[in-house]
Amino acid sequence: MTKAKDPLRGFVKQLVSGKEEQEKLDSIMRDLRYAKQDLDQRSRIIRENEATEWALQVNTPIGVDVWKDMDSVTIERNKATGNASQWNYPMVSVDAFLAALEMRRPAGPD
Repeated sequence: MTKAKDPLRGFVKQLVSGKEEQEKLDSIMRDLRYAKQDLDQRSRIIRENEATEWALQVNTPIGVDVWKDMDSVTIERNKATGNASQWNYPMVSVDAFLAALEMRRPAGPD
C-alpha cells in the first residue's frame, strides 16, 4: 500500500516545487471551490483567457443574454494584447456586435 502512495506523493511534490507550479495548484484548488459553488447555484466563470495579436475572442453569448438569470458571473484575469479584441460579457444587440466587428476591419481601398 505504501508503493501506491509514493508515486502520488512524488507527483504532488512536483506540483508544488516551484512558483509556477504553485500557481497552477492554486488555480486548480480555486476551480474546485467554484465547482462546488456551481452545485448550489447557477453561475458562469470566465477566467484566464488570453487573446493576442489580431485575435478575436468571444467568451459570451451574442444576441440574447442567457446569463441574466445566473446567480453569479465571475469575470477575472482575462487579457487581450496587441490588436486583439476580447468580449467577456453578453452583447444583447447583434447590431452593436457587428458594428464592433466592422471597426476591426483594416482600412483599405474601396
